[in-house]
Amino acid sequence: MQYIYYQSPAYLNLRELWTAWPDREITGIMKGYMIAQLGFWLQQLIVINIEEKRKDHWQMFTHHIVTSVLIYASYRYGHTRVGNLILVLMDVSDLVLGVRETEHPIICLLLNLLSCFVC
Repeated sequence: MQYIYYQSPAYLNLRELWTAWPDREITGIMKGYMIAQLGFWLQQLIVINIEEKRKDHWQMFTHHIVTSVLIYASYRYGHTRVGNLILVLMDVSDLVLGVRETEHPIICLLLNLLSCFVC
């Protein structure tokens, strides 16, 4: 995912996210990647409801719905560069949300600081 973003003309140049829109012709790698990611996030919606509900159930459920809708919309309307950037950012937030479950105060503080600088 980061490799595709790195190879994109929009890498560290947010103005390029919107040039040549819509991306009607996308590479096979991008198409496969977007469809695979959409499938992953949709199955996460099912898994989160099968698991025992945790205290952050609704936050994670909302996170998965928003991510799925953004991926679908970016693919459907030709904003694949934007969709890829969304996936890069959602991976960072997933890391933060997942590790915060350790509830170790120093790790939580470091991750919160890191997420402020990255996002």
